[in-house]
Amino acid sequence: MSFLKNILAQLFNKGEKINPNGFLKQTGECMVIESEQFEIVSTIKYTDEIKNNASLEVQMLDGLIGKKTADTQSMNVCYLVYCYEVDGKRVKMASPPIYKDRITIHYLLEQKKNISIYVDRENKDNYYFDLEFLS
Repeated sequence: MSFLKNILAQLFNKGEKINPNGFLKQTGECMVIESEQFEIVSTIKYTDEIKNNASLEVQMLDGLIGKKTADTQSMNVCYLVYCYEVDGKRVKMASPPIYKDRITIHYLLEQKKNISIYVDRENKDNYYFDLEFLS
């Protein structure tokens, strides 16, 4: 019944933001993990940002003569990783990318104290980190 409610809520949404993992949040097994049990893994993502809104044709022509039309931008990307053992097997869960620096995430985790992870009861590889407090 709740699955049908979730579908109807998405169909008749009146401008409210719908969490795509709402169904998993309602039906999944909730694991509440203390914040110090998470490892923060950080990396830097590089992207090319086009200068002066150059069209694709201008970019191609500039490329032929060796003129650079894009600036490389870097962005901090972090992931929360939680590891535990079940029946002697090590299970590792990683959050979706978090576009904040490591220090900010560490501070917010200290304030939050714990995070909920919702795990699909039938497919343990399907899970959802409740990171709404980061936005």
